[in-house]
Amino acid sequence: MSKKLTILSLPLIMGIIIGIMISGVASGATEDPVDESLLPDVEAIYHTSLNQPFQTAGAEIDDPDIEAYYSALISNCGLGTSEDTER
Repeated sequence: MSKKLTILSLPLIMGIIIGIMISGVASGATEDPVDESLLPDVEAIYHTSLNQPFQTAGAEIDDPDIEAYYSALISNCGLGTSEDTER
């Protein structure tokens, strides 16, 4: 009986926890707005950290044929696009 009670009470406890979390987030949204200029640009940081190792590796390639192949490979993978290099 105790095992069944534990299994049945788990969703109830999780529901209460989720409800508290949602109500906390909702009540926090009505407070003073956050100055977004103080927040880091996470998207730019992500793209830089994703592309920088590949750009550094590509800069160290001396053979023009390998460099052309590497550039095409990076471009086909969606890395190093003009949108990413502008950041």
